Amino acid sequence: MTTMHWRIALFVWLLLIFIGSSGLLSFGNTEKIFFFSERIHHAARKFAHIAEYAILTYLCFRSLWTKNRFTSCVLWSTLISILYAILDEYHQSFVPSRTGVWTDVVWDGTGVAIIILLLWYAKHRENGKIRQWIL
Repeated sequence: MTTMHWRIALFVWLLLIFIGSSGLLSFGNTEKIFFFSERIHHAARKFAHIAEYAILTYLCFRSLWTKNRFTSCVLWSTLISILYAILDEYHQSFVPSRTGVWTDVVWDGTGVAIIILLLWYAKHRENGKIRQWIL
């Protein structure tokens, strides 16, 4: 994919996160899916935080990446993703069916950290297939 394709994917992902924060994915709406267990519902929601921000970070990285700027792209991707997580929770504090809580930013940050670690691993890995696939 070209840089422009990655940037379009990033924009769409940011939009999806915003739409989900606007009440569509509130606890009241998603509890209907996991009606049989509150624990599973809670775990699924926290995993969703990790996954959505891992994807966001990767899309940021690929949107910014050039071969000579790995470290700077990682840092900017991390900063953008964490700031968006904070703004997302702030936005949720104004939505009647949502609540903005700082612990969700921690879950989001976990997704960011996982992808950053995978990117560093791929960069320093000598096996070309893994490196080529991720980078």
